[in-house]
Amino acid sequence: MIGSYRGGTPVQAWISEDGLKESPAYTKYLDLHQKLVDNFAQASATYSQRRTTYQDSLKTWNTEVGNDFNAAVKKWDADVLAAKASGQTAPPRPKPSRPAPKAPGEPDGGYQTPMGCYNGVIAPLVGYGIKGVLWYQGESNGDNFEDAVDYKNLFPRMISNWRKLWNQGDFPFLYVQLPNFHAAPTAASQGFWPWVREGQQKTLELKNTGMAVITDVGETNDVHPTNKLDPGNRLALVAQKLVYGRNVIYVGPVYKSMKVEGNKIILSFKEVNKGLATGSAVGDGSTITWSNDELKGFGIAGDDHKFVWAKAVIVGDKVEISADGIANPVAVRYNWVDNTPGNLYSKDGLPAPPFRTDDWVPVK
Repeated sequence: MIGSYRGGTPVQAWISEDGLKESPAYTKYLDLHQKLVDNFAQASATYSQRRTTYQDSLKTWNTEVGNDFNAAVKKWDADVLAAKASGQTAPPRPKPSRPAPKAPGEPDGGYQTPMGCYNGVIAPLVGYGIKGVLWYQGESNGDNFEDAVDYKNLFPRMISNWRKLWNQGDFPFLYVQLPNFHAAPTAASQGFWPWVREGQQKTLELKNTGMAVITDVGETNDVHPTNKLDPGNRLALVAQKLVYGRNVIYVGPVYKSMKVEGNKIILSFKEVNKGLATGSAVGDGSTITWSNDELKGFGIAGDDHKFVWAKAVIVGDKVEISADGIANPVAVRYNWVDNTPGNLYSKDGLPAPPFRTDDWVPVK
């Protein structure tokens, strides 16, 4: 196992310069890189003093704000655990009375700069014989709308770039879709992470790729879910099927088609296998409890493109969607929010990935 890890990185940091040059759309990343190169000498000359100034400011901030804030966060962590144990809503995370000072940027732009991670921890590995890649990333591309929408282009670009560099054909590339995170949604379609997830879903069009869906085991207050078992187990299922050819069920229900019947939209799915069910992850997320709970996470819209929460019912191997006030529905979205509430599974224990039936231009 070769581990090349760096948290908080956008996918463009993992693509080579030649990989970015292959698309005119990514000139902006090449320009940013060149600007860092041109400014490197000057930035290096002043970095030490800027670092000292920052450290002095941080000491003052810790004395006046940070120590009390850190104590409040520690108490909040305990309150979150207590709320989770009792089934209550977690309290909001405390905020400092003023923001902490920001560290100066490193002269080379740091690990978030385009091609930075590729140059640092991938380029030295090119030439090693490898079996394949396991990948878990995308959060930083979900920090802004433009990056989130462009993930459908950037992510497959990176995979194709690596495969070209390794010259070992279309080696297996297995990855994890973004989990549920952030505050509970207030609308049926909102946030930036859904567009990253859509990019991850679309990347399955590349040969020899596979995806583990974990939109049911994330955490509202932790971008790194403590449940590592389910992501690992689900990736292992994908590997068993795609890499080793074993006869296992490795994906949950995948949206196939829709049709409108009066004020309802009827959804059909692939990979239904043992059937559709509602469920919830319990304990560490390794156990799925089947129930007759209300099916959640669906939004429906009419011609105005405004999605409202919908009533969803499983009927055989299909799902019927409707909502009061939507007499002529035209589109459905499922789990199209940052913190996904959906509970649609196959009875094999695997969740349905988020989807949308429309092809409308993304809007914030």
